Amino acid sequence: MLRRLHRQSPAVTEGEVLAAIPRTGRPARPVEDLALVTAGRAGLAERFVRAWGARPGRLHVFDDGRDLSERGAEARLRRLAALRPGTRGATRADRARYAERLAARAGVDPALAGWALLGDPRLMTEVATRNAVFLDLLDRPHAHFDDDVLPFAPPGGSVEAGWRVVTGGDPTRIGFPGPGAAVPSGGEPVDLLAAQAAVLGRDAGSLLAEGAAPAPLDGATNATLTMLVTGETRVGTTMLGLLGDPGMGSPHYLLLRDGEARRAMLAGYPETLAGRRIARAVPRPTLGDGGLFMTYAVAFDPACAATLPFFPHGRNGDGAWAHAMARVAPRLLRAWLPLRVGHAPEPPRRWELVEELPRTGDWLLTDLLQACVRSRDFPRGEPPAARRAHLGHRLVELASLPPAAFDEFWRTRWIEGLAAYLRRLEAALDRHGGEPAAWAGHVRLALAGGRASLENPEGHLPPEVRAFLDADATRVFVQEQVRRYGELLLAWPAVVEAARALRAEGVRLTRALS
Repeated sequence: MLRRLHRQSPAVTEGEVLAAIPRTGRPARPVEDLALVTAGRAGLAERFVRAWGARPGRLHVFDDGRDLSERGAEARLRRLAALRPGTRGATRADRARYAERLAARAGVDPALAGWALLGDPRLMTEVATRNAVFLDLLDRPHAHFDDDVLPFAPPGGSVEAGWRVVTGGDPTRIGFPGPGAAVPSGGEPVDLLAAQAAVLGRDAGSLLAEGAAPAPLDGATNATLTMLVTGETRVGTTMLGLLGDPGMGSPHYLLLRDGEARRAMLAGYPETLAGRRIARAVPRPTLGDGGLFMTYAVAFDPACAATLPFFPHGRNGDGAWAHAMARVAPRLLRAWLPLRVGHAPEPPRRWELVEELPRTGDWLLTDLLQACVRSRDFPRGEPPAARRAHLGHRLVELASLPPAAFDEFWRTRWIEGLAAYLRRLEAALDRHGGEPAAWAGHVRLALAGGRASLENPEGHLPPEVRAFLDADATRVFVQEQVRRYGELLLAWPAVVEAARALRAEGVRLTRALS
């Protein structure tokens, strides 16, 4: 039941709550810049630029390729500039040079600036590129696309009228178009920048008032509703849906779908799951203060860049950033739009289920970071700058624990999270009576893998780090990464101001390519 906010008196109608949300009337700003992030995949980047065609937008290409020299990365950027004159770009070498200038201007450790913009090359570093985008396009709303996106709006998918308000979680509707369904490689181009600009930076009250139907609030907690009615808000990020590869590192999340999504998954199972092909979007425009965030096709309000940097490496760095942002700046809302793009890596990827599903206990470096973020309670009413500083100090404090104590902190939270997930798997088996047999066999594989991890004293160590370090060195490495991110949070205001000052002098991370 909705209750009279602040007073906990009798329940009120959704209409009264919606009417109480302030409307600042903040106008939308055009999104004129798009950042294309590529990991040295020239063919995919060129495919994206050709598909974008003559649509408006200043293109900025951030190449995260690990070339031994700059020659290969430079050649890739030049080919893209030939396809779209006026393109700006940056290689990893450009980012390294900029990090040195940035550190000198900000008065921060050059190693910290380099870590923020380049990450650790032994790990997935595309997420460090998000920090490079933030500092290059500082104070400008911008869209962000991965190179394996097809910037078309595939047909299909019904859209319901009006907005919905939610708290956290995943508001999208997932379908399985089947193993043979193709991702459209062409079609009527949609102005993806204008679609996101229409809501980016707007306040919740104005957006909800414009809806063709009253926004249902059943997906929002009282805490979210209280936040909405007690101060100004703005949409900080937008996210589009997709058709194609789900962009997930593991099939576990899909394995536990229910309702229509489950029925679609089981048609043609197990190939439907192993083939990594889904349709995903919200059925109506949706507004929330946290939850699902994947950066294959998103847009950012300038306030985000000044508020919080990304942890610069590891899978699901975008999810970890969103988790921290929801706690540091809950009034920077997320808007999910009922518009899909194609997502088609080359070559197409598959899940080998018998190998993937037993890895239930795997906890990534970014999972640990989220556990560290959750361990901090923020005093009520603090502005984002104070919250970011509190979080930075908390991470440094955790990383200053004796190694055994830090390992215990981490392992305890891993056990709690894994045990809860295993209970979900067991409940799913019971709910569906262990049927169908193929699906139930996969759930039991996942259960067995998770239980084995719980019995392993090293089961909580991130597998992506264990790929290049032994167990003891992994513990040291992880603790150092938490410390560095805490230090980056504390240094971020100086870094942002330094980037702003350098830009005023004509110094940017990207450079003109033609």
